[in-house]
Amino acid sequence: MSLAALQIMTGTGASSKPWEDFSRERRLHTLDALVPEARVMFERLVEEAASRGMRPWVISAARNCQEASSVSKIPAIKSWHTYGRAIDLQLMNPETGSTTDFETYRVMGEWWMREGGVWGGSWVDPQDPGKSEREKDHFQWTPRSTGKVDPRLYEGQATCDDARTSYYKEAWEAPLPFSLSGMGGGRGGVGGVLLVFGAALGAVFAFRKGGKSSKGSGRKERT
Repeated sequence: MSLAALQIMTGTGASSKPWEDFSRERRLHTLDALVPEARVMFERLVEEAASRGMRPWVISAARNCQEASSVSKIPAIKSWHTYGRAIDLQLMNPETGSTTDFETYRVMGEWWMREGGVWGGSWVDPQDPGKSEREKDHFQWTPRSTGKVDPRLYEGQATCDDARTSYYKEAWEAPLPFSLSGMGGGRGGVGGVLLVFGAALGAVFAFRKGGKSSKGSGRKERT
């Protein structure tokens, strides 16, 4: 698959615009509506998978509160999909069109975790033996690389929609240590800067509301 085709399919390399302007299809099936600081890392994930001969397909990215409630067992206000920091990424075999096996996901998941991300396939629950297999397509780029949404993120917010809007407004306006222009064009330029800053971004990003920083709990759970 060409880089141009990959960018069109996933939204990589697209110019940023206000997150609330995206259509449902674009929000769910491309990376465009993710918060910018997370999106640049997911672009790297998609490109890395493609470079290894896989055909990545974004099943679900940024969800609104209603969508998150309909597909998850946890409350939408506690889901990183709601806040534009998680994607479900299907890895397809380009020759057969079928989904690849768990081992392929494991390779990509371990690569993602080395970069500082959270991979659902690493979650083990003795009470739920099939959890890691079921969550293998789930990838997060979250503050301090923790899995669970910290309650301080939405404290004081009347509804899930209020919390989501407040978070997105601040995250979308937050300055980045590099420009988003030219993303998706290979490993040089901005891509080279990402190699330096990428793993650190999850650690330095903290949601601030009322002068407080929100830090993760350290538990790695799908949200």
